[in-house]
Amino acid sequence: MPKRIRTGFTLVELLVVIAIIGILVGLLLPAVQAAREAARRMQCSNNLKNVSLACHNYHDTYKTFPTGWVKQSLPTMTTAESKWSWGALILPFIEQAPLHDQLDVGGTRIATDLNNATTRALMQIPISTFKCPSDVAPDLNNQTYRTLRDTAAADIEVASSNYIGTNSIGDVIINGTMGGVSGGTSGSGRQGLFLENTGVRFRDITDGTSNTLLFGERRWQHRVSTSGAVLYDAAANVFGVRHTDTTTVAALNQSIGSAVGTSRGRINYSLDVQDVANVSFSSYHPGGAQFALADGSVKFVTETVEFSGNSLQQNADPTLVNSVFEKMIARDDGQPFQMP
Repeated sequence: MPKRIRTGFTLVELLVVIAIIGILVGLLLPAVQAAREAARRMQCSNNLKNVSLACHNYHDTYKTFPTGWVKQSLPTMTTAESKWSWGALILPFIEQAPLHDQLDVGGTRIATDLNNATTRALMQIPISTFKCPSDVAPDLNNQTYRTLRDTAAADIEVASSNYIGTNSIGDVIINGTMGGVSGGTSGSGRQGLFLENTGVRFRDITDGTSNTLLFGERRWQHRVSTSGAVLYDAAANVFGVRHTDTTTVAALNQSIGSAVGTSRGRINYSLDVQDVANVSFSSYHPGGAQFALADGSVKFVTETVEFSGNSLQQNADPTLVNSVFEKMIARDDGQPFQMP
């Protein structure tokens, strides 16, 4: 009789093959995810590079970097009114000149534009240059302290952004005072490049453009390390700040945080004080956040960078520039350090 030839698999062989495939898939998926994050991080880096080059071109045109936010000196303007910020000012330099012209940035009050259906709709169109692809922020920033106010003081959601200018090492600086309140700490020697009605020039960066941060990231939310609750860092928005009402430092941090950031908290702050998260730098990139330097380069800064923080992950003494992270933000503190 002819010998029968077996053509199938036994059950044991089939189970072994399935197990091997499962192992291979388990090994492959993390690699795929890592590759995707690397691509997103590269795109984020390109965005920061484009934003920083836009500021350089703005400087070439106007001989100064854009102001952090514009406090227009109009008779009827109040501290409760929204103001244009640096994101709106650089629109012509990121190929958004038609949008800049239609909004009449700086010429028309932002509250007036928000009151008009046509211009309000323009401010609700997402601009990819301002968004980190790793972040989960919605197209419109719906957090109250990131919304802007029209002429009737109604809350208007506008396009989200993940990129914020450097302002100070502690609470935000307004009118030259950290915290913006009577008796607050002076910002002299402790300030970044984006301030109220102040155009910083290259020559004002006395610590060197390769040693000074220009922009950084802020994420949409994080999970609180102690409780597991979700807290909204609330990213930022492209066009303006909600108000400059200085009744409380927390309200000021949350409002002006729409455009700028500080080292009030460490990078990727993980606790649950809202106005610390709302004014600090953070990202969805594992281990740190990306920053653009004043010379136009982009650098990933780890969350473990030296920072004079206390057990609450907050700046222990914002009157002193005494850590690497603070020295990277302060443009003219005069202290040498090794860039990490």
